Amino acid sequence: MKNLKLFSLFAILIGSVLSAAAAVVFNPAALIVTAAALPLADVATFRSFFAAVRNIGLPEGVIAAPGHIISENTISSGTTSYTFATRQTSIDGTISTFPLQKGVKDNDLFIAYKFGILLDNRASSTSPNVDRQSFASYAVFNSVTNTFADLRAFYNGFLNYKVGATTFLDQFSTAEFEKVPQTQKTSAANENEYSLDWALSDVGARPIFSGKADNEVQLQLIGSSGFNPSASSGVNVVAFVAKGVILKNGANSPDLYKRLVEASLTGR
Repeated sequence: MKNLKLFSLFAILIGSVLSAAAAVVFNPAALIVTAAALPLADVATFRSFFAAVRNIGLPEGVIAAPGHIISENTISSGTTSYTFATRQTSIDGTISTFPLQKGVKDNDLFIAYKFGILLDNRASSTSPNVDRQSFASYAVFNSVTNTFADLRAFYNGFLNYKVGATTFLDQFSTAEFEKVPQTQKTSAANENEYSLDWALSDVGARPIFSGKADNEVQLQLIGSSGFNPSASSGVNVVAFVAKGVILKNGANSPDLYKRLVEASLTGR
């Protein structure tokens, strides 16, 4: 009888423990930290960055796609301030002069992953035969530039970018964009080692561009008297190039823009 009572008490105790355990719900998802939970600036690869943007919770009808912004200007004698249009409606005004340009369409958003300031010399502004450079290459520019040394100013200037009250870049040194490859051009028979992805820089900022807002990139140079980095043959061109994610129809959602800014700057 005594053993029976002990067995009954033990059974009741085990039942109580099992009931308490059943009340605790195990949620494995709570242990997973996704890329979207991190600041977008902390995502290390473009594949992860693209996934993080998609996982941020896109509204119905908004589609994510990889893409670029390319905005160009002729390098002119004495000019120390350059404005790069980033909206397609603004770029359309100069597309006949620089047909390689691409901007953000009216209804879209663009969030940049990498970007940079690149230089090139081409036969004419409309030529598709373009080899962009991530530094002032002596072999490429010296024989076709009025004052070759003045091209160095493009990698000792400052870049600014602001949308409304949100500042993404403020007096950011363009020295961050200068990249000199190990293998460099020595004759017409070879070229500088180059790829667009390598030439662009991940500087930690994730600027956001809207097709519905005024968002221009400003480049400010320091030029001395007689400053003349223009071409003596062909056309010297400076370009702002960004690689990132296009959010089709994203500009129609103010809440999405706000959440992207928060994810870009704070990770919320």
